[in-house]
Amino acid sequence: MGKKDKKIRIYKEQAKDRHTTHWDMDYLTRKEVEALYSKPKKKSGKREPDVEGDPARIGWILIIVGVALLILSLLLIRLVF
Repeated sequence: MGKKDKKIRIYKEQAKDRHTTHWDMDYLTRKEVEALYSKPKKKSGKREPDVEGDPARIGWILIIVGVALLILSLLLIRLVF
């Protein structure tokens, strides 16, 4: 059997399909990849404020509250004993 007689087979990567949880650029057409990379990127710099509040600020507030509770509990223990 020569090369002309062989049937062309296309193998699908079933393991990759099962274990990949995100879309992959391997499966996009060249046009789609070019469209993704030609989009203007957002400028990295100042971030827009969150509606709920700044995560760093909330973190600092929680740390301060935790330290205040620790000091309060130590004072209460000292007064009781």
